[in-house]
Amino acid sequence: MSTFSIPITGCAKGGIGYEYCKAFAEHNCHVIASNIPQRMNEMLELESDNIETLGLDVSSNESVSSAVSTVFLAINLE
Repeated sequence: MSTFSIPITGCAKGGIGYEYCKAFAEHNCHVIASNIPQRMNEMLELESDNIETLGLDVSSNESVSSAVSTVFLAINLE
């Protein structure tokens, strides 16, 4: 069971967010990894029992609202 839920942005392969996702997941944290929808395919290798991927377009109110709801549910802040 995960000890913490951690949202991380900028998680496309090759970036620091990607590496943070892997590191936190290895420490049994539930990671909510996000990036712009156009780069979601660059997070495919991150998918595991401890990592949930999420498309997030900060220029879209609907996308941000959906992401906030997802994170709040994951960390039980309804």
